[in-house]
Amino acid sequence: EFREDLYYRLKGVRIVVPPLRERKDDIPLIVEHTIARLVNEKDMRPKYFEPSAMRELIDYDWPGNVRQLVDTVEALTVLTHSEVIFDDEVRRHLKVAASVAATENTLPARLRQIERAYILQALTQSDLNITAAAQILGVDRSTLQKKLKSHGIETMALRA
Repeated sequence: EFREDLYYRLKGVRIVVPPLRERKDDIPLIVEHTIARLVNEKDMRPKYFEPSAMRELIDYDWPGNVRQLVDTVEALTVLTHSEVIFDDEVRRHLKVAASVAATENTLPARLRQIERAYILQALTQSDLNITAAAQILGVDRSTLQKKLKSHGIETMALRA
C-alpha cells in the first residue's frame, strides 16, 4: 500500500522514456540481458549474435519497442540451431513478424501466436521432451503433438 502523501508527490514526477528507435545504443545491452536471462531461467546454451546480425537489430525501428525486441531475441535464441545467430536469420524473422503483424490482427490469429509461443516456451523448459512439455501446458501428449504439427514445429529440428 502507498502512503497517500507519497502517492501525490510521485504523481508530480514525470519520467520520459524515449522509444527504442531513439535509443539504439541500448539494443546490444537489452539483447545481452535477454540471452543471459534465458540461459539462467531456461537452462539454455548461450547464443551469440554475429556482428552483422546485431547491426540488423540496431538498424530496425522496433515499432513494438523493447517488448518486440525481447520477443525477437527470445524467438531467435530458441529457434536458431547453432550457437551463433546470423543476419539472414534476423532479417527472415523480422520480415515474417512484420507480415504477421500486418495481416493477422484478428483475435484468432493473435491467440494462435500466443499458443505457439507458449508451446515453444514449454519445449524449452522441458529440454524438448514432449511428455514433460505437455504436462507443463496441462494437455495430453497427443494434443501437444497435434498442436506441434498444426504450428509446423519440429522438435528434431530444434534439437540441432
